[in-house]
Amino acid sequence: PLDTLTTCLQYSRKPVLIEPTAGKRRAVVPPPVLSQMDQVRQIVRHRGGPLSLYNGISTQLVGVVPTSLVYMPVYEVVRAGVRSVEVAHFAGAVVLPAPQLASIATGIASSCVRVPISVVKARLQLGQSPNAAHAISSALAESGWRGLYAGWGATCTLDVLYALVQFTSLEWLRAVGGAIVHRPLTNPENALVGFLVGVITSVLTEPLDVVKTRIIGQKRRVPGPRWR
Repeated sequence: PLDTLTTCLQYSRKPVLIEPTAGKRRAVVPPPVLSQMDQVRQIVRHRGGPLSLYNGISTQLVGVVPTSLVYMPVYEVVRAGVRSVEVAHFAGAVVLPAPQLASIATGIASSCVRVPISVVKARLQLGQSPNAAHAISSALAESGWRGLYAGWGATCTLDVLYALVQFTSLEWLRAVGGAIVHRPLTNPENALVGFLVGVITSVLTEPLDVVKTRIIGQKRRVPGPRWR
């Protein structure tokens, strides 16, 4: 439900273009900004009740498996590979940014898997399609295979930055925490680190997430403006 609410809030603030009339220029009119509770009421009232807050959950659950198989394994493999190159070729004299390089590889790999899933999920959450099959077929009908990868550039950039911030913050906070307490962190302390990492990552990457939602939720209209 929170993911559906976030997607609708990000997409609902799209400006409206008013076509020019005699003697007047075309104007851009911002829509009214809905509060979170107003948006929830609107979704429930106009999209079939409380269950509409769970639109796209089946796609999300299906997408968890391939995303999980890519995200952490790619990070660990690339980080271990960079560490081995560092030891074998530089004998420890040069410290390579292993977490950062692994984060870039993780972001690129995960975006290739996540974009089609995100496109289908966004169409369901925004009420543009009644089911996943319709979301896929409509995306293909509008733009071919590119329709399923709408916003890949924005998503790839978002995933790379997200992974960079996430793993860099994680490694740094763990190191700082260990230096402060002079022992391995306990489970509650690791939970606190995870919370801080989530807050930092969300704050720094939210603007790109809004851009991504606008792009993947677009529907081709001819004629008319299109978000790019």
